[in-house]
Amino acid sequence: MGDPAMEPGTTVVLGSNSFSGAWYVEHLLREEPGERVVGVSRSPEVAPPFRPYPREPGGPFEFHQLDLARETARVAELIGDLRPERVVNFAAQSMVAESWLTPLDWFRTNALALAELVHRIHRVPGLRRFVQISTPEVYGSRTELTAESRELAPSTPYAASKAAGDLALHAYARTHGFPVVTTRAANVYGPCQQPYRILPRAAIAALGGPPLELQGGGRARRWFIHIRDVARATALLARRGRPGEVYHLSTPGDGITIRELVEKVCARVGRAFEDCVRVVDERVGQDAAYALCAERIRRELGFEPRIPLDEGIAEVVAWVEKERDEILRRPLRYEHRA
Repeated sequence: MGDPAMEPGTTVVLGSNSFSGAWYVEHLLREEPGERVVGVSRSPEVAPPFRPYPREPGGPFEFHQLDLARETARVAELIGDLRPERVVNFAAQSMVAESWLTPLDWFRTNALALAELVHRIHRVPGLRRFVQISTPEVYGSRTELTAESRELAPSTPYAASKAAGDLALHAYARTHGFPVVTTRAANVYGPCQQPYRILPRAAIAALGGPPLELQGGGRARRWFIHIRDVARATALLARRGRPGEVYHLSTPGDGITIRELVEKVCARVGRAFEDCVRVVDERVGQDAAYALCAERIRRELGFEPRIPLDEGIAEVVAWVEKERDEILRRPLRYEHRA
C-alpha cells in the first residue's frame, strides 16, 4: 500500500499571486499533475511576465480573488468546502522597512487574520498539513548559525507580526493537534520577482535603468536560495514535514554581502559597479546577518539546494533583459496596499 501522504489530493495556496506562491503553483502543476491546485489572493490573478506557470482553461488550477485580512471568514469557508489535504500560506505583508510606517497593516494580515483563520479551520476534516511560510527575520540579527529551536527576537514590526502569527499557529498545534509545519527561508530570488527586490533591481540598474539605491553601502550579509529550490522544499514539507516543527531553507557557506551580490550582477553585464548604484543610509532595523542552520530538512527529507547563485543570477539577468519593457512599467519602489 502506498503512503497516503503522497497520494494526489487538493492543495490550497494562500497568497498565490506572491512571487513565492506563484512559483509554488508552477511547481505543483509541473511536478504533481494529479493534484488539484486552488489559488487564493487579494488581487486579480498575476499575469506574465510575473506569472511563471501556464494558464489553461479547464486545467487543474483554479483561482479565487479573496483578501485574507478582510475576508477571513470567506477564505475559511472555501477551505471548509474544499476539505483540502494541504494548505500552504504565502499570504503576508512582507516588506520590512515599510512596516514601521503603518505597523497595524502588517499585524492585521500576518497575525490577526491568521489567528482568526486557524481558529475557523482547525477542525476541517482531512487536513494533513498547513505549511506556514515564515521568515528568519523573527530571530533578529544573528551572526552565528541559527538553529530551528532558536528563541524569537524580532526587531521590526514586520518580524514581530510574523512571529505573532507563527506563535498563534503553534498554540493550536500544541493544544488541538493542528498540523502546522513552519518554514523559514533565507533570501529567496529568481525570475518573475517584483522589480523592487534586490536582484531584479540590480539587474535593471546594470542594464541601463535607474541606479540602485544601495542601503548602507551593501554591508549586510545574506544567504540566497533560488525560488525553484524553495518550491521543491515546500512541496516536500507539505507532504512529509513533521507537524509542529520548524524547517529552515538556506544555502551552505558564508553567504554574500549585498554589495558583493550587486557587483556580481554588474560584472555579468560588463558594467562598472560605481555606475549602477547610489549609496544611501541604512534602513531602520536592518539586521546585519541571519545565517540559518538547515540541517533538519536535510537530515529528515534529504533536501539539498541545487541551483548555484551564479547560475541563478544569470537567469534573473536574462529574464530582466527579455522582459525589460514590461518590467519597467511596474514601480521600482514598493507601493504599499493596506
